Amino acid sequence: MGKLSRSILLALTIICSNVGCAAEMQDLTGDQIKAAIYEIKQEPSDRRRFDLAQNLANSIRMDSRLGEVSEDAIVDVASLLRDPNDGVRTWAAAAVAQFGARALPVVPELEAALRRIEAENKKLLVGPDFSSAVAIRGSLKKITGKTYE
Repeated sequence: MGKLSRSILLALTIICSNVGCAAEMQDLTGDQIKAAIYEIKQEPSDRRRFDLAQNLANSIRMDSRLGEVSEDAIVDVASLLRDPNDGVRTWAAAAVAQFGARALPVVPELEAALRRIEAENKKLLVGPDFSSAVAIRGSLKKITGKTYE
């Protein structure tokens, strides 16, 4: 599947989820998830990476066969937590959370991302935290049942 085709598939998935489609939505395979992540990592534009990560997270959220996605694909999604764009990290955390307890192997990656982001935020933020740390804490709670402060 070409680069444009993957983007169109993900965009159509979002459109269908927002307005409803008569046709049945196509579930993502592990290979499609890996291809989308590869595309995100290769994209130089922050804005485009953000959009692609959002599309991937929403596609995963709408997928009826999440239980069939391999652990490797879940690990690949979690690798987006190392992206320099905070928005991409937010969508990566949201996507990982959709796998629930199946994402337990990536909890260390989530915790490491949370530590990195909190360390950066201490240097920059005054006031409420609107960074990806909020999404990561929510993802960790959904996966582990524990609250991360």
